[in-house]
Amino acid sequence: RPVQQPRIPIWVGANLDAGVDRAARLGDGWIVGFNERLPKLVGRLERYRSMAAEHGRSANVSLMRLVGLAATRGEVEASWLPAVYDMLRGYAKVEAPTDRGDATERSLKAARRGDISLAELGNDMFVAGTRDDVIAGIRRSIDETQCDEVLVYTGGMPSEEFLRMFASE
Repeated sequence: RPVQQPRIPIWVGANLDAGVDRAARLGDGWIVGFNERLPKLVGRLERYRSMAAEHGRSANVSLMRLVGLAATRGEVEASWLPAVYDMLRGYAKVEAPTDRGDATERSLKAARRGDISLAELGNDMFVAGTRDDVIAGIRRSIDETQCDEVLVYTGGMPSEEFLRMFASE
């Protein structure tokens, strides 16, 4: 038994349905990976919240989004997107699953190949672009999921410029 009372919250990161069910049964929250598109995620969130309630658990949601920010979309595509492609290729090397049979799978595979543009990626799974693009993407994410928090994942070490812009704007 935990020494600390009340015990620390246990958050469960999960992408597959079995993991989401486990989060609902045993956890205090679900950390949703950045590879979940918002339209598909809404139904999964309803199921997660319903199951958590059935088990008397908290149904907190922490939504991870992959965020790229620069003064222009061109700068994001030139500096951030290639690093994201490299990161996704790294996931492919360790055989991270992409066998979803949907638009998410196609987007992730195209990103791993490096042949998809920022516009084609959309602004829900990847929240990237200018200040206004990122604000709109994060607001949309919160509005559509009613998440408790957003985890900003940059795909690597954020630049000083990213940190300055994100903090101030």
